[in-house]
Amino acid sequence: MKGRGDRKVTRKLSATFLSTLISSTAICSWGLVTDDNIENNLAADFFFWTVIYFLFMGIIVLIYGNIVSVIVESFQRKWFEEADWLYILILGVFGAAIGLILPHWEVIIQGFFVAMLYGLIDKFMLKRWQQNKGTAMLFIVPLAVFVMLSVYFHYTLPTWSFEQ
Repeated sequence: MKGRGDRKVTRKLSATFLSTLISSTAICSWGLVTDDNIENNLAADFFFWTVIYFLFMGIIVLIYGNIVSVIVESFQRKWFEEADWLYILILGVFGAAIGLILPHWEVIIQGFFVAMLYGLIDKFMLKRWQQNKGTAMLFIVPLAVFVMLSVYFHYTLPTWSFEQ
């Protein structure tokens, strides 16, 4: 059986992966659906921009987010052990702090929600592991949604001709 520290690292890395995958998929699909000037291959654009957002957000969450979550989690164990909602909210506030570096309201809101999603996934995985239940569906569903959106965007390719 894995040690407590190994499980914590696995949980934090899993929360990092899932929160960035879900967020980048949502941001990119929303951007493609609401863009009126689409003339390229939607599936390729969706895949490319999802990967770019995933890498950009993933690095931030991997370094900054995990450091903040470990610190907040240690405070939670000392002062507010039963208040998981407060842990998630505090992470959201620290996620919104990305606005100090990139002062755009969209980035601040995205940082807030990505951090809250990270905290929600982190605490959900902790509870599932404490109950000796699996977390495979947490990985299967976002990956399936990503594949389904890729297929959807592939088949909704704008029609264009060589005469244009």
